[in-house]
Amino acid sequence: MSADAKKKRVIGFGANVKDVGNTSTTAANMTNGLVCGEVAQYAINSIGGQGFTGLYALLGKYRVTVVLKGPPLCRADGSVLPTLSVVLPTVLSESGSFAASKTISGPGLVGCITLTD
Repeated sequence: MSADAKKKRVIGFGANVKDVGNTSTTAANMTNGLVCGEVAQYAINSIGGQGFTGLYALLGKYRVTVVLKGPPLCRADGSVLPTLSVVLPTVLSESGSFAASKTISGPGLVGCITLTD
């Protein structure tokens, strides 16, 4: 959504951002990463020049919810991840409200990312 709330856009990332599927490895002592930076950059590039201003100034701290589909996963200490749901808009109406959406549920994490130069 633009700063003045007059422009809204739904961006599909799945087929367009390198490694957005984030296939995780289950090998012992292996660390997995999330491609938040690539997703943010794709969003900026997708709507740049369409009347959205300040996109390159999206610096700061953002709350992020990640929901995983597939087998039940746990933290390194063995504790089970909580089940979370995220509602993803797939189509916007003329007024900018959700005309269609999809809910994804599964083991999830909530945290923060910080965007910097």
